Amino acid sequence: MKVSGPKGSDIQAFSEMIDGVAHDLSNYAFDSNNSTYAGLKGSYSVELEVIDDVDQATTQTFSINVI
Repeated sequence: MKVSGPKGSDIQAFSEMIDGVAHDLSNYAFDSNNSTYAGLKGSYSVELEVIDDVDQATTQTFSINVI
């Protein structure tokens, strides 16, 4: 996951290798208190990219406004 916002652009929030056919992504989240990529009021763009074992990528981007 990469985050762009008041602290900068394309900050690596996390990266993890996982195995298996299916994986529950509900444990991964944007933490508005994380001092590495957030912690400030403002607009954030969050990009989550999943790459499979044959290098096919799926990306989802969403916006968050921290007030």
